[in-house]
Amino acid sequence: MVSLSFEYNTAVISKKLQYCLLGLWLISSVGILAWGVWPRALESINLIVPGFGLVNLEWNPKNRLGDITVVELMLATQKEDSISVVPQSISNASYSHFFKPAGVNPEKKTSKVVEARLEIPAVDMKPRNIVGQSFQPGDEVVFYWNVNSHFEGDFQGRVWLYIGNHSLVGDLGNRYPIAVQSVGLQWRDLFGLSGMAARYVGLLGLIAGFLLASLLWFRARQAQSLILD
Repeated sequence: MVSLSFEYNTAVISKKLQYCLLGLWLISSVGILAWGVWPRALESINLIVPGFGLVNLEWNPKNRLGDITVVELMLATQKEDSISVVPQSISNASYSHFFKPAGVNPEKKTSKVVEARLEIPAVDMKPRNIVGQSFQPGDEVVFYWNVNSHFEGDFQGRVWLYIGNHSLVGDLGNRYPIAVQSVGLQWRDLFGLSGMAARYVGLLGLIAGFLLASLLWFRARQAQSLILD
């Protein structure tokens, strides 16, 4: 009788331990998956560049290792046809989004052109060179950069905004900086897992946990039916 009681208590403790371990497994999987998919907060800066318009810079300062982040710069030019060619001052700004191809309008012999460049050393970035668009007063001009890092770290960079009159496409003689802003980005892993790896590990962990829970539930039901029989 004592032996049966001991075996019963051992079985109960073993079952409770299994459920506790399963619960820890599921909680860990949910945490890893949440870290891999939870949206990151954007940082945004607006500034007025006298004589040109409103600049909005938006970017994601905290990123998961291996994930591509986007830096977005938008210039809403003044509506009146009085945009300066020579800048009055150099101001500051910062930003995030996907690269949209842009170029100078080749149909105009002389056109107002706004150009931008993102400088961040030691990261993968597209595009790396200066990109530009022709515009008319009142237009909104948007630039995008895809930025990624394959190792952990904090990175400091700058976004430059230029404006000028181009008599020919690609003419660099009349380019003037009108704004420059430092931006900070960081990439982190989770116990050595990149963003993509964390999403896979978390999802597979959840699937395995639910399958194991189903198996334990089925075995418990089966044992209960045997006892009733």
